[in-house]
Amino acid sequence: MLTAFVVVAAVFSCVVLGAGFTTFDTAKKTIDEGVKQTTSSVELAGDVIAKSSSSKVTDILVTLQLTSVQGILGAA
Repeated sequence: MLTAFVVVAAVFSCVVLGAGFTTFDTAKKTIDEGVKQTTSSVELAGDVIAKSSSSKVTDILVTLQLTSVQGILGAA
């Protein structure tokens, strides 16, 4: 009886671990794809303005306009 319990517990733990590894792998793929899409769509499309009152630059002004890919494709 004890042997059957140990065998069933071992099988159950293998199933639970397998499901956990599958879930982790799916989550990792989703995160990697999101990072890939985000980093591939960021680019500078404007001016970078440096202001100075002497020979030393004191301020650098960068203006960002954020747009989603769906917003760009939907407007076209």
